[in-house]
Amino acid sequence: MRAMAAAVAMVATLGIQAQVKSYPTPASTVCNPDGTVTFLYKNDKARKVEVDVQFAGRHAMTRDNNTGMWTVTLGPAAPDMYPYHFEVDGVSVMDPLCEQYFPNEGFKNSLLEVPGKTPLPHDIRDVPHGVVEYIHYYSGSLGATNNAIVYLPPSYSKDKSRRYPVFYLISGTTDTEEVYYKVGRMNYILDNLVAEGAAKEMIIVLPYGNPYKLLPPQKTGQMPMMGFGNDVFSNDLVNDLMPYVERHYRTINDRDHRAIGGFSRGGNQGLK
Repeated sequence: MRAMAAAVAMVATLGIQAQVKSYPTPASTVCNPDGTVTFLYKNDKARKVEVDVQFAGRHAMTRDNNTGMWTVTLGPAAPDMYPYHFEVDGVSVMDPLCEQYFPNEGFKNSLLEVPGKTPLPHDIRDVPHGVVEYIHYYSGSLGATNNAIVYLPPSYSKDKSRRYPVFYLISGTTDTEEVYYKVGRMNYILDNLVAEGAAKEMIIVLPYGNPYKLLPPQKTGQMPMMGFGNDVFSNDLVNDLMPYVERHYRTINDRDHRAIGGFSRGGNQGLK
């Protein structure tokens, strides 16, 4: 009897799984052949829904009374990656059906990827790929644990004697260290460039750009520094993160083989 009960339970479970698989999750964004994008959002209680997407701005969506779906078609959009979100009765909402998001401390957007007819710089191609590691290190400058991301080129694990130049890539003011990875796809871009012979292999380090937020709140308030030198971020980078990277990875440790750069706040710091 127990064996029969177990068999019935298994059949029932498989039947449920089969039923679930027969109803795939609906898409919330559809990239059309003409380059336009159709956005869809389901909320039966909403009175007003808009979509705000980087390539088109904010636009009202129309509700289909038969399906209950809020929809709008915008564009055409150039092939690229775009942040977007829904405004539901005045409240900013990430797309609940989209797994990709923009890692930022000031706003939360989902990510739309518009494919191109020809390969894009950040596309995943059939080339040798490097690896991306999340690291955690103790920062004496902060008196706390900080984190960063490290990209290692394709040959790093194969040639144990080879050392590499290192590039510290700094994010924008409210972005996290993940933005160049999850949005910028720096690892795939460099993989493609190396395969084409357009770039040399290197290690890329993505620091967390706002380590002052890891400190106790200050009465005077602390703001991210746009320059470089003797501020919270600079001290952590020079005194803690760089030594950690140089101890744990095969880097070439001289000024000709180390660089920093970025955009927005990171770009200003790279210029100072």
